Amino acid sequence: MGKKLSIDLTDQNEKILDEIKEKTQYKYGKVINDLIDLSSRIPVKVQDELFEFCRQKILEINKAFSKAGMVEHQALSDKKEAYLRIAKFFNRDEELDVNFLTPPPRMQKIAIHNATLVCPFDYIILNPQNADTADYAYVIEIQNVNTSVPHFVYLCHEELRMTFWSPVLKEIINMLCIEKYPELKNILDSSPEDAFRDDDGYQWKPIEPKEINISMTGINNVYVQG
Repeated sequence: MGKKLSIDLTDQNEKILDEIKEKTQYKYGKVINDLIDLSSRIPVKVQDELFEFCRQKILEINKAFSKAGMVEHQALSDKKEAYLRIAKFFNRDEELDVNFLTPPPRMQKIAIHNATLVCPFDYIILNPQNADTADYAYVIEIQNVNTSVPHFVYLCHEELRMTFWSPVLKEIINMLCIEKYPELKNILDSSPEDAFRDDDGYQWKPIEPKEINISMTGINNVYVQG
């Protein structure tokens, strides 16, 4: 036996409830219980799918704003507000994250020795021919330059500590980076000559390795996938 409650309704919701009751011939209690069941007892997986659907719709509306006239703009705003309300509801009524409308990064997968390397789509793989024997991946980041340069990934069959990166290996990586991204040569040539000098005096412009052991997950977006 259910519990009887006294509920305060807004005038608008009372009107909606009356309309539903008249259309379905259900009593108020059943209408309210059905609405609660429909909104609150949906499986979490389905809630997540509905949340993602709303997110995609809002992204579409945001793109449509640039081509919309004044009347269309208002209609799109109303639709966006409705989708935002639904998304917040299926987000367990928590405030939406600031990255809610940020599309997830595109990722690439590279089959390596006994694993799959997953990294951002715009990371440039320097030596994909060595993937079959590689157990480690190293991210090469260009620093101290005034322009945007992509990240590179160097595949290796053995673990290399940064202190053991020899001048020869650094030069090989330098050459591979320039081969894969020719614009890098002009960037390096225009850099200060002493900006990237190692303690041993070796001129290694301006590649800084960041060690990534792919047996660990989620490090700098380069990780192994089982």
